[in-house]
Amino acid sequence: GILGSILLFPIYPKEKAFEKKDIIVYHKFQGFLGACCSYEIYQKKFGVFEKHLKDIKVDGTDFEESQVFSDEESVKIKYKIYDYSNDIEKDTLLIFKK
Repeated sequence: GILGSILLFPIYPKEKAFEKKDIIVYHKFQGFLGACCSYEIYQKKFGVFEKHLKDIKVDGTDFEESQVFSDEESVKIKYKIYDYSNDIEKDTLLIFKK
């Protein structure tokens, strides 16, 4: 698994987890034995290019029902996360600068 991860890292295609407006969230490739739930956030530029904004790690997230708010200075992603310790689902807001 380790050897395969090293050899495939440069050519492994990115798997899209979420896309809205000009923001794309990809699953981050960490090898076949890597940890779960790491994501890379990109912003589309000029229709063809993508600018890397941030790497995040969240557990138990479904980005399908997310909301994206973007302005000139920052990007806000509102998503639901399940809190297993309290057995509830809560909203989480991720804010970062461009």
